[in-house]
Amino acid sequence: MELKRLVVAAFLVSAAAVGCGAYAVPAGDASAAQHVENGHGVESGTRVPVWPASTAAEREIQSPGQEASAQLVVEERQGHWTAWILMTPESGEARAMNFFTGQVVRPVKLLKVDGRTSFIDPEGAQHTQVLDLGLSVSRGEAEDYVGKIQINTDFAIFDCDGCARDVDFSERVESVSPRASVWKKAPIYPDGDGWSSRIGSAVDMGDGTLLFIGGRFAFRVDQRDFAPVGSAPNLHVVDEERIREVIETAENNRIDVTDAYLAKQLALRNNGE
Repeated sequence: MELKRLVVAAFLVSAAAVGCGAYAVPAGDASAAQHVENGHGVESGTRVPVWPASTAAEREIQSPGQEASAQLVVEERQGHWTAWILMTPESGEARAMNFFTGQVVRPVKLLKVDGRTSFIDPEGAQHTQVLDLGLSVSRGEAEDYVGKIQINTDFAIFDCDGCARDVDFSERVESVSPRASVWKKAPIYPDGDGWSSRIGSAVDMGDGTLLFIGGRFAFRVDQRDFAPVGSAPNLHVVDEERIREVIETAENNRIDVTDAYLAKQLALRNNGE
């Protein structure tokens, strides 16, 4: 197994401060309701996104072995909000997936409208990124903040037969000055024959959740604890302390910290198996 960094597509959007919305949870789904944080404080006049009633927390956006860049496109059309994942392979047709429904539209034609990422679907309808939401977005670079999460902020290195591996951490930050950190966690997911934990791009959904792309997956998590808001069998959220503890224990006992050893100690499972 190989745990490696993965930088997914460029995220071509810029936006302002964090917003707030209402995360719609189907009646009777108390577990999902517990993973919602409301009240970021929206400035007067800022449109508030209202997302479909869904507990979708994971989508496989491409098959293993496929190579395609991915972008997140948030669209609002006549009061209806959609979170699209726009995928553009090096060869072949571009396509877009609706994260909440899983619907895939193909082929799509990419274009720019006043600097906004847009695409035209097979029926000729144009879908354009909304820029004036008050939602924060990121290209997956270190030091970027998405909501209250600083993504790819730090990493732990372990040795494997003379080769170096790393685990990326993201951090919940309540305030920057003075800095108040709540936790550091690694969102680990399958990547090829191994694992990765780097966030490629992400968007604050304005309702206390975060939507991000990691490798061939898209995940939606709660910003309070990084837990998925529904079923996400390919996502393993591990505390920084636990990862460093496993590495330190192995090194103290002269155990080679291979990818397989780390996966075993952290109980990592591909597709929950």
